[in-house]
Amino acid sequence: VKLNWNLMLTYLFSSRVEKALIHGELALPLARELNNDEQLAFVLNDLCRVYVCLGKFDEAHALVQEARELWHSLDNQAMLADSFGSEAEAYSNDGDHAKGLESAFQGFQISEKIENLWGKAYNRMLASFIYFDMGEIVRAIQLAEESILEGDRGGLIASSTSLRAEVGWFYGYYGAIEKGLELAEHALEHAELDFERAVQ
Repeated sequence: VKLNWNLMLTYLFSSRVEKALIHGELALPLARELNNDEQLAFVLNDLCRVYVCLGKFDEAHALVQEARELWHSLDNQAMLADSFGSEAEAYSNDGDHAKGLESAFQGFQISEKIENLWGKAYNRMLASFIYFDMGEIVRAIQLAEESILEGDRGGLIASSTSLRAEVGWFYGYYGAIEKGLELAEHALEHAELDFERAVQ
């Protein structure tokens, strides 16, 4: 189960989604046979993301709901918050911005309650993307900048590094090209420093 789950994640986050699906769908029935709720919840939570990338939103919602019930029963608040983030991604990619924001803010509230910087940064980042899609650029940038600060402190690379580049894109998309390029360059420098620290 763990091998297939980790291969699913490796392929998912290296943009080889079809291969991620193969390993996720191998991991899931094996996880059900284990009678280990935590391992099953992890597989469900992350396979949801694979289905979102493939546009299989009904399947994604079913999986994340099942995962959430397990996180509730396990009283794992950090992963409960993460499941709301997964759900926010599913809703927003399916075009339901209102429900996407609702899920992202639920995840944020749980993360704030347990003082989890990683979760706060993640859910703010998702809300930022949704506001950008809605054309609410000021709110999108505000949330992105807050997410970046929390990501720097909490270790969420997606917000501390790539979101910096996304904010550059936000500015550039709305015509502030020089500001956008400046932020993108800063994001590249930050990523290079992170990489150097990781390999030392």
